[in-house]
Order: sequence, then C-alpha cells, then structure tokens
Amino acid sequence: MVAPIESTEIYVDHLKDSGVTRCCGAVICPPKGAFTHASVAKMNQSALEFQHKVGDFYLPGFQLELDNPEKSCPELEHYYRNEGVRWIGETFIRSIRQGGLVDPRAFEIYDLAQHLEIPISIYSMEKELVWAICKEFSHLNIVTSHSVKAPSDLEAWLGLIKQEKNLYIDLPGNITSRYGLIKRVVKEIGSHKLIFGSGFPLGCARGAIGNYLGSGLNDSQLEAIFSLNFKRLTGIE
Repeated sequence: MVAPIESTEIYVDHLKDSGVTRCCGAVICPPKGAFTHASVAKMNQSALEFQHKVGDFYLPGFQLELDNPEKSCPELEHYYRNEGVRWIGETFIRSIRQGGLVDPRAFEIYDLAQHLEIPISIYSMEKELVWAICKEFSHLNIVTSHSVKAPSDLEAWLGLIKQEKNLYIDLPGNITSRYGLIKRVVKEIGSHKLIFGSGFPLGCARGAIGNYLGSGLNDSQLEAIFSLNFKRLTGIE
C-alpha cells in the first residue's frame, strides 16, 4: 500500500471488484525528511488500523529498519505473536542506507525472520546483495520486488532465482503486459517461484490480474501464482 488512500471503502471495493478475495502488503508513506523509527512505526500502525477495519481481507505487512535491530527485532516478534503478521515488506529502498541490506545489523533481523519463518520482500535491483542474503540465510524465503525495470533485466535474475531455492520474484506491472513475458518467466523458473503483485494503488489491480489471466497459463499455474505460493510461504490457510 502506498498512502494516501482516498478511503478504506474505495480501496477494498476496487480490489474486490477486480476479483481479489484477500490481500497483503505493507504501508509505504515516505516521510518528508529522513526515515526514523517513529516514521516506520507509524506506517506499521497504519497497516494494523487498516486490518482492524477490514478484517481477514487484509494481511498486514511489516516495515522495519534494517540498521536498527535493537528496536526492529522486538517489534517484529511482537507483531508476529500478537498481531498475526506473517510478511515483511516490501522493504522500501529509501529507508535503507547504501549497502544496508548486507550490514551485520540487518543480519540480526534476517536471522529472527528465518527463525519465525516469515518471508521478506526486498525492493532492490542489487542482485549481488540479494544473492548474498540468500546464501547466508538459506531457510529465509526472499521475494525480490521491483528488481526488474525492463525485460532486458530478466535473464540474470531468472538464473539466480532458479539457482536459489529460497528466492522468489514479484514481477512489476509495467512489464507483465509485454506479450509472452509471463509465460516465458514461468517456463524458466516454474510457477511455484512467482508471487503475484498487483502494484495497487499506484497501478490498477484489475489490469495486473488481466495480464496473468491473458498470459496463456493453465489454471493450476494461475492458482499457484495468485494464491498457493503465498500461502505456502506464510503458512496461512
């Protein structure tokens, strides 16, 4: 989710009208200045408030400060134990200083997420950094999000995703409309490695869904991408 949202009702109505029966995401509301613990905590609180309004339709995602494990780790455990949080991110790249993805302090957070079996969605085009996390935390499921800006970026990422059993991809909406691209990705890495992301509210959920429905995939592949893969990674029913 990207704030501001016109209203909870408009948000939910658009998703339901598009065929969505349940959704997940973290709030991204960049502050005017630098990211602080207070600004990240505010985003997480907004996600919980949204979930309290719409119930099980929305599974809140958790934003965190990768260079602040002293505060992020207790909060993550609290949200997991008491608020049902089962998804981290997508982590917003502006909240992470250069190289922060592989900072030893961030590794403390990945270690906890791995222990709790919470997947993390990482907004990063830095393939080598994402690969380093995959290797260090082989039981932490990682979804790379917004890593591909153009079809030409795909090859290197698909090779890495096929190689690393704990790495998945959420394709951005701006390239899923390319004819044959979704089917090509599934042929390369398998439907079990692709997580659907709508890009809403910056993009149209109905359009993103239509790109997959018109891609030529069969029903079992579509079910995996739209639902089953996410359920498997998060352990939700």
